[in-house]
Amino acid sequence: MARRVIKSQQNLLAINTLEGKIIQPVLDGIQQATIAGSLTSPLVDFVCPTTLEPILIHQLLVKQLQRQKEINHEIKLKQNLRIKRQKQMLHSSLQFKDDFLNNVCQELRTPLTHMKTALSLLNSPSLKNSQRQRYLQMLKQECDRQTSLINGVRELMQIERDLKETTLELLNLADVVPGVVSTYQPLAQEKGIMLAYTVSSELPPVWCVNGGLRQIVIHLLSNSIKFTPRGGKVWVKARTQGDYVLLEFRDTGIGIADSEISKIFDRFYRVRPLVSEEQGGSGLGLTIVLQLLERCGGSLTVKSKPSEGSTFTVQLVSGSNTNFGF
Repeated sequence: MARRVIKSQQNLLAINTLEGKIIQPVLDGIQQATIAGSLTSPLVDFVCPTTLEPILIHQLLVKQLQRQKEINHEIKLKQNLRIKRQKQMLHSSLQFKDDFLNNVCQELRTPLTHMKTALSLLNSPSLKNSQRQRYLQMLKQECDRQTSLINGVRELMQIERDLKETTLELLNLADVVPGVVSTYQPLAQEKGIMLAYTVSSELPPVWCVNGGLRQIVIHLLSNSIKFTPRGGKVWVKARTQGDYVLLEFRDTGIGIADSEISKIFDRFYRVRPLVSEEQGGSGLGLTIVLQLLERCGGSLTVKSKPSEGSTFTVQLVSGSNTNFGF
C-alpha cells in the first residue's frame, strides 16, 4: 500500500510494500518529476527488473536521497537569495536615514550660523538702533525657520510611522477645504492676495488617510500663498474626473522653471526664491503631501511657468470608484 503523508507543507510518499509492480511506477514517477518547480538536469535513466525487489528498493532509496539533496539545495539557494535581498534593503534603508540626517544637520546649521552672526553684531557698542532692529528681526526669522524645519521633520517621521498601520476613510472636501481657507484668509489679506475657493458639497467623498486630507490642503495652500507676491491671486477648485476627484491649487506667483519641477518633491529642496525672507519653510511640505497621497492611491502633478504662476493638482480616488482596492 502507498499512503500520502503531509508534513511542513511538503508532500512525501511513504511506501510500505516490497511488491515490484508498485515500486516500479514510483521510480518512473520520480524519474519524470521536477524538483522545486524546475530541474536543470534529468535524473539518471535506468530500468530495473521487477523481479529483483531488493534492487528496486535500493534504487528507490538512492533516488529519494538524490531528490531530497537537490530540493535542499534549491531551498538553500532561495534562502540565500532572500537574505541577500533583505541585506540590500537594510543597507538602502540605513543609507537613506544617513542622508536624511545629514540633510537635517545641514538645514539646521545654516540658521544657526546666521543667528550666531547676528548675536555677535548685537554686541557691538557702536551699533545703531536701526541696525539693532534688523539683526533682531534676523534672529526671529531664523528661529522661525528652525521651528518650521523641526516641526516638518517631526510631522514627516510621524506620518511614515503611522502609515504602516493607518486605515483609509471617506472624507468630503466640502468639510475640509473651507475651514483651511478661512484659516489662511488673514495671512492672504495681510499680503494683499485674493484667496478664493470653489468646492461643491455635491462632490462625492474621497478616500484618504485619517487626518491626511487636511494636511494636504494646508501644505499646498500655504505654498501657494507663500510664493505669490502682493496683489496676486490664489484659487482652490475641486471637480470630478471619472473615478477621481481633482483638487487644484492655482496661484499667480513666481512660478517654477521646467528644469526644476522634478526636483521640488525632494526633501529639503527649495528651488523658488522667496517673495519675502520671512517666509522660509522646511522644504518638506511637498514630501509630506506625496507620502499621504501614495498611501491612499492619489497623486500630485504640477504645471508652472516662471513669472506666471503654478497649478498643483491633487488626484484623489472617489468613493464611487468600486474598483479601488486597499
